[in-house]
Amino acid sequence: MTTLITYYPGPSLANPEARLLSIVVSDIPWPRVNVARFQIDRTFSNAYAAAGGSTANPFPSPNPAQLPAIRLAQEIALARPIARNIALSGGRFSEPIEIEPYTTICLWITPALESAPQAPVWIEPTVEDGNVILRWSPNRENFFYSYEVYLMGDGGRTERLTPDPMRAALWIDTKPPSGRRVYGVRAVSASGIASDLINSPAVMIEEG
Repeated sequence: MTTLITYYPGPSLANPEARLLSIVVSDIPWPRVNVARFQIDRTFSNAYAAAGGSTANPFPSPNPAQLPAIRLAQEIALARPIARNIALSGGRFSEPIEIEPYTTICLWITPALESAPQAPVWIEPTVEDGNVILRWSPNRENFFYSYEVYLMGDGGRTERLTPDPMRAALWIDTKPPSGRRVYGVRAVSASGIASDLINSPAVMIEEG
């Protein structure tokens, strides 16, 4: 169940103020739910701001070191950590929300389930212009929440590369150092249940 809220004041309002809303969702058929609040505004889900764009700097020129942060900001972002396994009373969820001007909020309510999503299947990674392009089969479960991509080492996971959530079945590892790299990917449900972690074929990045 999804509730989409946007607040984009017209040009006649020179200094629009935040609005306080009371959101009520009723007739929810599940006794326990997860609630995610996705948000797009000047901070969240905003690659333009991550690149340094603003009213004072409308045409930013980011340097290559900023590219990983910009890629992270391209993903739809959570305004807060996802709330899981919330007990409902009478099939009703309510929450007060303060929304700032020029903001979009999506409240996503899903049933709390113990089912694990299907493990992704890798598509052969490729190296292009020094970047590693990672692709895998997309999940189609209605309770799918996010992918997690890790850099793998001899002892298992060494570093998570992707934000939470990351819903596209594609990630670009920007300008990694030369050498051999292996990646792991898994799918995670809205209830926090993860699939098996699947390793990619090894990728060789040439120096220079």
